[in-house]
Amino acid sequence: MHASSIFFTLYALLGFATTSVFAIPTVQSGAVAARSNADIKATLDTLQTTTSSIIPQIDSAVASGHTDEETYAPLLENLNAALTTAKDSLSGLSARAIVSRQSQDEIAQQTAAIVESINKSVDHIPGGHGHGHTGVLVGALTHLLYDLLWNLEHLLPGIVATLVFLLKDVVGVVVALLLTLLGILTK
Repeated sequence: MHASSIFFTLYALLGFATTSVFAIPTVQSGAVAARSNADIKATLDTLQTTTSSIIPQIDSAVASGHTDEETYAPLLENLNAALTTAKDSLSGLSARAIVSRQSQDEIAQQTAAIVESINKSVDHIPGGHGHGHTGVLVGALTHLLYDLLWNLEHLLPGIVATLVFLLKDVVGVVVALLLTLLGILTK
């Protein structure tokens, strides 16, 4: 029995060694490279540039007393398109990262500024919380903001905790995101 035990052990070791040699993973040309926080920052820079041209138009329309959907619908559609582009860009990034705490804080501050700016302007749109076309667009905008924050949390774990302190007006969105991440709510 002792000889069979030694034979089995040698056979197992030889099999493991052979398998290990032939099973070494190779890097393929389509492999996803690690990203840096600069990739996320570039996406947020583009989003901020786009929204900074749309938000003043919304604020101007609100200040002028416009109440018609025709005024706000194109602006909200442009805002939704910008958020969709940013969300899609973030979801295409690898979660594998070279992370810097300083850049993560900068990303959190920039995200807070973008979300706060959108929230302040959209909150004053007449009929923005109703059931008309404007209300539907605002609802879609809310969902896109949620998706954007979810993608950021996936890429930079802990960023939502930082955003809780930076965002005072949209804590509800952040709390909903946290509850979803904890599995208490479903998306």
